Amino acid sequence: MNKYILIHPNPRKNPDNTINAKTYPWEYWEQFVSLFKQKYPDIDIYCVGLSGDKPINGTIAYFDLPLAKIKSLAEEALLVISVDSFLQHLLAKSNKPMIVLWGPSNPEIFGYDKNINLYVDKKYFRPDPYGVWQIIKWNKDAFILPEKIMDSLEPFIRNI
Repeated sequence: MNKYILIHPNPRKNPDNTINAKTYPWEYWEQFVSLFKQKYPDIDIYCVGLSGDKPINGTIAYFDLPLAKIKSLAEEALLVISVDSFLQHLLAKSNKPMIVLWGPSNPEIFGYDKNINLYVDKKYFRPDPYGVWQIIKWNKDAFILPEKIMDSLEPFIRNI
C-alpha cells in the first residue's frame, strides 16, 4: 500500500479571479512540503485542486477530481491537511480527522472538534463571520507557519 498524506492547498478563487482570503500562502506550502519530505522521505504527498492551480513542488497533483474520488483519497491517506474549504465539510461525517489551516475564518463557528484546527490569532478572524468573502482582503500574516504544521503531525504519523 502506498503511504501518503493528502493536502488541499487553497479554496476556489473569488468570482472576479482574485485570491480568496482563505488561501494559505504558496511559499508556506512549498516550505511545508520540503520540511515534510526531509523528515518523512518515504511518504508521498498527494495534492488535490482545480485546473489552473499552481502545482506544489514535491507533490503528486490531481486536478478536477470528482468528489467521490477526493473523498476516497482522503479516507485512505495517513493524514489530510487542508485550508478552510469544502474538504473539511466533505469529511465531517467520516472518521478521518484532519489538520485544518485557518486564516480569517473562525474554527469555533465553521470547524469541527475532531480536527486539529490551526490558526495564528483570533485577531485575524473577520468581524462579520457570515458576510461576503469577496470583501475580505488576503493577509499572509493570518496564517500559521509551516513549522507549526510539522509540530502537529506526530499523532497522525507516529505508528507508520
